[in-house]
Amino acid sequence: MRSVLPTDSGVGSADPQVSGPGEGVPLRLGPDVALVMQDDLARLLDLNRGRFFALNASGSRLLVLALQSGPAEAVRRVARDCDMAEEDVRADWTKLLGTLRRRRLVATEVPAARRGLPGRLRLGLLFTLAWISLRLLGWARTLRLWRLGRTPAPEPWQGGVAPLVQRLDQAILVSAATHPLSLQCKERAVVAWHILRNRWNLPAVLVIGVMPFPFEAHAWVECGPMTVTEERARCETFQRAIQYH
Repeated sequence: MRSVLPTDSGVGSADPQVSGPGEGVPLRLGPDVALVMQDDLARLLDLNRGRFFALNASGSRLLVLALQSGPAEAVRRVARDCDMAEEDVRADWTKLLGTLRRRRLVATEVPAARRGLPGRLRLGLLFTLAWISLRLLGWARTLRLWRLGRTPAPEPWQGGVAPLVQRLDQAILVSAATHPLSLQCKERAVVAWHILRNRWNLPAVLVIGVMPFPFEAHAWVECGPMTVTEERARCETFQRAIQYH
């Protein structure tokens, strides 16, 4: 089994009932870090520094569960499933978390929204991850994985961000058109949705529209009053079928 998570992925929920180190706070991947799963083993790709880190099976399971459900729940589940004492699993988690923090692969604080326009290399890497994820996992599982990086609630739309969103739209269209892989509307929409919703904390919605006769499906993103990754006039020719917030 393989899976791909985007940068800034994973916010686990805090659990006030535990007091182990690193267990009672949310966990997320560090900025510009991607998580790739292959045969239940995690590989952490630091896109900013160009480094690749591998975890063993137990460390992979702890990390993925911590990102999905929070560190406290990860410790409990691994201890239960492996018939181990929680204090032993907690010690393993504390050691793993310390290593990941030192290498800036994970963070436990909630970051402020950073709205810098991604460069060409970063966009290209995100497109590559989206392309691989969609082909290995399909649409539904890809969105579930890329959704892990979302913050609890986006900030309300403010007109002042419109020029930046427009610049992102143009950057995505240019990067997709020049990417060596054959990128379609799905990859453009997933990457735009991720940047707007997960990284910039804006109210982005990924929309799937359909045209019954002849049948055609199309994906685009809406952020406030703006349409991203596609011309609004073309989107209006499709019937809205599904929305992903």
